[in-house]
Amino acid sequence: MIIIVAAGLIVACDKHDTLPSYTAPTIFAASTNMSHLKDTIASKGDTIWLTASGTISDTSRTYAISATVKATDTTTALNLISGNYLKSVSVKFDTTGYGASGLFKWTTVSKSLYITTPAIPAKTKIKTTCLFTFGLNLSSQTGNQTGTDPKYTYAQ
Repeated sequence: MIIIVAAGLIVACDKHDTLPSYTAPTIFAASTNMSHLKDTIASKGDTIWLTASGTISDTSRTYAISATVKATDTTTALNLISGNYLKSVSVKFDTTGYGASGLFKWTTVSKSLYITTPAIPAKTKIKTTCLFTFGLNLSSQTGNQTGTDPKYTYAQ
């Protein structure tokens, strides 16, 4: 009888070395497309105002949404024209559809996402990109972070 119970315990303790793969939850993402407010800027120096959006799992504002904005020309070298780091971008939240996705939608508030340009030659074609970050989360947990303005801005 003791032998049968011991054999039953051995069969019940089947061990495996392989764990299922881990899928990191997406808690923050930026839309890959941003947009600018005006198609032209002054060649003597100006400000490019941008609008971006995305999703986030929390609206508590414990951690800010930061942005690093970069403006380059459109030559093959992509020469840097200007850069700007915004520690906290003002956003508004839309909770519509939260139940289905588990993420709140966010959109930048008017004139909170921008980059200033120095004097540049007229007719310069400018491409703007932005890297967004949320709080202190690991990069593997934050989802998509880069937004690119698909249209170009031109210096007058």
